[in-house]
Amino acid sequence: MSAPPATPRPELVLRYACDDKYARETDCAPGKGAWSSWLAGLTLTSNSESLLEHQGGGPGGAEWNPQAALVAFVVSREPGRAQLQVKGKRWLAPVARFDDYDVFVVPFETWSAAARRARAGDLADAALIEGVSVVELRARSTGEMRGTFAFSRGE
Repeated sequence: MSAPPATPRPELVLRYACDDKYARETDCAPGKGAWSSWLAGLTLTSNSESLLEHQGGGPGGAEWNPQAALVAFVVSREPGRAQLQVKGKRWLAPVARFDDYDVFVVPFETWSAAARRARAGDLADAALIEGVSVVELRARSTGEMRGTFAFSRGE
């Protein structure tokens, strides 16, 4: 009996800094103790459908009122070679390395300013787009990857 096939490594994963949607950048940033502890226990998993990782109770599974920096993990064979772009702005350089990933920190102010209202193709269930905003991300490494992060600004 053969072993089950290996799960493919995700090429692009998005998380909140320290997995806390309210984390302040002064508390969880590269070089801080909380950052190092978080990375030490982190396991990256594939994202479903075309959405990057989020776990929320909002419309379409979107997060309610996130305010933390986003941390993007982009697979890269050579450290420091990957790049990340948020909604057509300048390309960002990686700030750290984690396993086979270049790591990028996108401050809250940057990604929230790049948000737009969700459209039908952004979510698996187009009926759930009301009240949902998205941020488009583009990454380059050995190839080009695109993803969309969904969130909701609650009342």
